[in-house]
Amino acid sequence: MEQFKQGFTEEEVAKPFIQTFNQSVSNYKKEISVSESLDAMFPEQKHQDREVAKIKEVLGKLADSFTELQLKEIVTDIDFLVEGWLDEFEREKFGGKTLKELLHEKGGL
Repeated sequence: MEQFKQGFTEEEVAKPFIQTFNQSVSNYKKEISVSESLDAMFPEQKHQDREVAKIKEVLGKLADSFTELQLKEIVTDIDFLVEGWLDEFEREKFGGKTLKELLHEKGGL
């Protein structure tokens, strides 16, 4: 161990690690907004925002009579209903099971 200490200085050993750390830090986007951070953590929010935009387009001027929160609730309610109706339809067609359940039984999902 004593020979190792004599052969290299602390600076020489640490230099590659410091360079790597500095490169990683410089590659990191320093000015990131709270909104961007939340979007990165919760990508489903962007999906819901796109759905709200679609609803606004479909409803046209009628969408102006709803708040943003009400439109998000409408999207959630519609998604829930469509999923339920689709499951019910699949159960009628596939002997009481959904397509997802059938595929899972076959090792697909």
